[in-house]
Amino acid sequence: MIDNIGIVVEALNAEGYKNVYPAFYEVAMKSRYADQSDDAKMLDIIHDNVIISFTYLFGNGASAYNSLLGDLFNRSTPSTDVAS
Repeated sequence: MIDNIGIVVEALNAEGYKNVYPAFYEVAMKSRYADQSDDAKMLDIIHDNVIISFTYLFGNGASAYNSLLGDLFNRSTPSTDVAS
């Protein structure tokens, strides 16, 4: 039963991403909230260049990647472990 819940939630998320998100983007963001035609073009440029990091999606609170930048660039305890 619990395994089926995960499958259903994942399917709903996939369908929402394929159907709901594009409709929201086109109708709400580009038509209702964009004051000028340039606003819609700017939204398209931003939308086409968005990149989501793998570690952002799949990292959790225990992941070393969550606090990596904060740990490396902390002013109170500076680290020299940063490479180019």
